[in-house]
Parts: sequence; C-alpha cells; structure tokens
Amino acid sequence: MPVKPTFEDFEIQNKIGAGTFGVIVRAVDKKSQMEYALKMIDKAQISTREHAEHIVREKDVLAYLSEPNHLNHFIVRSYATFHDKESVYIQMDFVRGCDLLSRIRANESRVKNNMTFYLAEVLCAIEHLHEHLIVYRDLKPEHVMLDS
Repeated sequence: MPVKPTFEDFEIQNKIGAGTFGVIVRAVDKKSQMEYALKMIDKAQISTREHAEHIVREKDVLAYLSEPNHLNHFIVRSYATFHDKESVYIQMDFVRGCDLLSRIRANESRVKNNMTFYLAEVLCAIEHLHEHLIVYRDLKPEHVMLDS
C-alpha cells in the first residue's frame, strides 16, 4: 500500500485560488519535483456536519474520477488526500494557465473566439459526470481552468 504524503513532502510555491473552506496552492513534491495543485482546507472552517460531508463527498468523487477506468481529459485528477492537526489536503493535477473568468475579465479576444470550443469541453466533462451518475452543481467560469 502506498504511503500517504504529508504536508512536509511539498514545497509550497504560491496561492492559485481560494474557496469556501480554504485555499489552493501550487506545490512541488520535494522528491519527484512534480507540480501539483494542493487544496488546503482549514479544519477550523469546517463548522457543521454538512460542511464535513461536503468535503468528504468532494474527496470521494475526485478519487472515483481518478481511477484508471473513470479518467476524463477535462476533469482534474486527484492523487491523494491526507490531513494533519490543522488542515485537510487534496493533491490534484496542477493546470498551468488560469480560469475562464479571469480571461473573460481581461477581455481577451482569443477567449471570445474560442468560447464554442470551451463550451464543448465543459459539456464533455458534464456528460462524463452524468454517465457516472454525478451531478455537478457549482459550475461557473472561475471553476473552468484553461491551460496555457
């Protein structure tokens, strides 16, 4: 059985996002030098059973979608979940680029010209989720990552 990583196994580079329960940082595995997105959820922010269940559900769905026969090119893969005294961590693919909302706000003509393509990719991801009886209720431009 593989050894679960710990926070000390990563060198934190910079913050790349924030959510309801914590932040997402770019982290480099000290041994492999691989880059990951590391979602860090502050346990102190988990104030209700509903919040805790939401985090467990997210972890379970990401783990399921990261199994070899459930992978999809349009959904980030999760590699591990672990915790320490202060936080819960979800280790995921790092997408070099930015979110769709940032590009829309920057008024990039490239985004406008490619919107049909981006929409098709999002629909492929949603279709994949539905094939596995998963409903994603938090779809918004800041959750759509565009790689560079």
